[in-house]
Amino acid sequence: MADTLQAKKITAAFRRHTRRTLRVHIIAAAIVLLCFCSCQSPGEPGPEEPPEFEFAEPFNWQTATPLSVGLDTAFIASATREFHARQSLFSFLIVKDGKLIVEEYNIPFTKFHDYDIRSASKSFISALVGIAVREGVIDSLRQRVLDLLPGYRSSGMDPRKNNITVEHLLTMRAGFDYNEGDDYSHLFTPTADWTKTIIDLPLKFTPGERFSYATIQTHLLSVIIAKRSGMSTLAFANKYLFKPLSIGVRAWYKDPQGNYYGGTGMSFTARDLARFGALYLHNGALDGQQIVPGSWVNESLKPRNVTGSFWGSFPNVNYGYSWWMQFSAEDSVFMAAGYAGQFIMNIPRYNMTIVTTANSDIAPSASDAQFNSIIDIVAQYVLPAARH
Repeated sequence: MADTLQAKKITAAFRRHTRRTLRVHIIAAAIVLLCFCSCQSPGEPGPEEPPEFEFAEPFNWQTATPLSVGLDTAFIASATREFHARQSLFSFLIVKDGKLIVEEYNIPFTKFHDYDIRSASKSFISALVGIAVREGVIDSLRQRVLDLLPGYRSSGMDPRKNNITVEHLLTMRAGFDYNEGDDYSHLFTPTADWTKTIIDLPLKFTPGERFSYATIQTHLLSVIIAKRSGMSTLAFANKYLFKPLSIGVRAWYKDPQGNYYGGTGMSFTARDLARFGALYLHNGALDGQQIVPGSWVNESLKPRNVTGSFWGSFPNVNYGYSWWMQFSAEDSVFMAAGYAGQFIMNIPRYNMTIVTTANSDIAPSASDAQFNSIIDIVAQYVLPAARH
């Protein structure tokens, strides 16, 4: 019954048509590509179970108590109490020094449930791009998108589109005239070629000129990986990322052409999300294996915008290669972040990863409050527990 309830919630959240202001998209950093939501219908491709391998159990973390890794138990108790007071939050995990020291769920959820992580998916796509560069699937980040997808050039196309690079997509600087809060279902129909639809959008900015958050850019990265590797993005991820990490994606939506969504529509257990966070916390290496190039992790976590934003208690939040980072004189944090509070937060100073999942079937205003409430729990209780 609980599994059915969660499945219904995930489906409802994914299909829901949402509208966002610019402030909400920066604060939430995670809304699902709206056209994907609005034109999905029962006859279209939906979530698909991973081929080749499946994991019946979430990742089997070694557990420990907060006290055993030097955390103040009173602060941690306050953090878990605040989590349970918010029934719209689903899971709350803390991994420190390689051990799972907090694992809390609100009823009816458990460690066996998986969660649609919305735009936190973008950080997974970023990891796959880094691997694709290492494997020679992509030559470099300066490679032009239309050289990688030559079949999508058209006569009369804005010549500036020839200059869009892989790096522009990673940093949300391709320049498309696309507002993530608007409804584009008349363009992204169940019969349209969504890759062509994206590339055919007019340009609002010269590529590289300005940050403009839009999931359509990350979707092109997924298409590039599939086209250039000769395998689906899922198969590529299974081979080079998920299987080495001993995790599995439980669902992943596809566009009408069968391309796995770039930057949204992925579902994982909370334990598996923590495993991915730990990978980046340890410079792309776990269990003696370099899964993501260390140089790629370092480049991904460099700020690429001129100015940062405030997210609740976090000042100076900036964007790298599909990762968010908050620089602080006390405790810097870098994050995969999804609409309404889907988080993977890493705090390098304390060798700590924090995972949260939450109800995303809510209006943007409620998402804003929920998103910030999670950040406040971390800032007011978890970080002080480590500083004590």
